[in-house]
Amino acid sequence: MFKQLIFFALINVSCGAVTTYAGVVPLSSPSAHMDADKVTPFDKKMRDAFDSINKRDLVTARTLLNQAEKLDPKSIDVQLAFAEVARLANKPDDLEASLKKALTLDPKSPDALSAWARWYFSKGDYDAAEDYMRRAIAEKPDYARLLIDLGDLYLNTRQKPVEAISFYRQAIALDTTSAGAQAGLGAALLTQGDRRGAIQAFERSAELAPKNPMPFIALARIQTSERLYKLAERNFSKSLELQPGMLGIMVERADTLLLDNQRDEAMIAYQGAIKAAPKDPNVKTKFAMALHQAGKIQEAFRAYQQALDLQPKSPLVLNNMAVLAVESKVRLTEAIGWSKKAVELAPMVLTYLDTQAWVLQTTGKLPEAVKLLDKGIAKFAPSAQLQYRRGLLMEESGKAEEALEAYRNALKIEPGFEFAKEAGNRIAKLAR
Repeated sequence: MFKQLIFFALINVSCGAVTTYAGVVPLSSPSAHMDADKVTPFDKKMRDAFDSINKRDLVTARTLLNQAEKLDPKSIDVQLAFAEVARLANKPDDLEASLKKALTLDPKSPDALSAWARWYFSKGDYDAAEDYMRRAIAEKPDYARLLIDLGDLYLNTRQKPVEAISFYRQAIALDTTSAGAQAGLGAALLTQGDRRGAIQAFERSAELAPKNPMPFIALARIQTSERLYKLAERNFSKSLELQPGMLGIMVERADTLLLDNQRDEAMIAYQGAIKAAPKDPNVKTKFAMALHQAGKIQEAFRAYQQALDLQPKSPLVLNNMAVLAVESKVRLTEAIGWSKKAVELAPMVLTYLDTQAWVLQTTGKLPEAVKLLDKGIAKFAPSAQLQYRRGLLMEESGKAEEALEAYRNALKIEPGFEFAKEAGNRIAKLAR
């Protein structure tokens, strides 16, 4: 009954669009690509200021922006750059003062309005953020970047993917080279079950931004959910080449290898993740489960214990240690304590209760197991899992009629549950 082992969710096909609200203004200089003989003194100050902002040299950036402001006191770009410096320096009052000045200089400036939108978004005031976005778009209908921002807002915050799809498609119509719009569209389509459309959008995003790992991650997750493990592993590996050290993706890649029965490669991948984050209990737990699945009993126990040392109140680890003990018929006395503690820590998780009953059954404590299970059956909504366990207990106790009733209940509650075939076979056997 290895399926009793509780695994983390290995598949996550959701992939939200990369939100664009990290900064108040785009960190790019309008004069960065101008011919040298066309760059004015103001342009040079601004370009140097943006370079300093990118390097997080905020003192130099402020000095250069002060000099640029003297050259052009009416420049909105200067005020937005001041706002970005204030954001990086964690000075919200200064930030808002600069944004207000920018809007005073030009109340209809799309850039100033969009900066306000991003600032409100960062503060969680989504209504105000949307209002400023729409005002900016009204002034500049072809503002593709803001349409993407609106799509992100509706997808990730408003939870309205249909509207988000419309915004992303409008942005793509305006800018066919926007990787962000394609990524957002892919994420939104995925929520609507349009996997083929999502894959096309993510593939297009990857073509447009081949150095961005996010589209490759999204594709890998979809492919994992469709059991295209080799393709998924390839895309996870590609994303890690582009951005090494992403712990979650390192683990997802290892999970995919394990799902593809490439156990040796999976072990190496998990060990790589452990090396990257030796104190992360989740990575240790995943490695332990891989060892468990591979039948490496003692190694699995050691890995589980290491995970438990890092996270002593993990019901998942305690449950899985109990499962390993029952399956391997070792450390059964300890398994009683592990399974009991797992239920105490997570009393609403049915599978932990089932494991505790299984441990009691295996250790010959049938009356205790039945009592525990009957309490669970009375407490929880109808559960095929618990009814099936009760059938096993009744069958072992020599109570064939009660066993038959429990097995039939299990199939009635959930005809296709995990042990449906076994339940059917036991019914056939007992009904002879």
